[in-house]
Amino acid sequence: MKSQILEKLLEERENGLKGGLYHKTQVSLTYNSNRIEGSKLTEE
Repeated sequence: MKSQILEKLLEERENGLKGGLYHKTQVSLTYNSNRIEGSKLTEE
């Protein structure tokens, strides 16, 4: 199971796919990181 998820994430990253699991993860991590630092960034 882990390798399937990893393969999917790597595939999406390599292809620059927007709206996939990799993109959603990157947006969420960036939003939460900036929120901790006090940024005004929105999750949209």
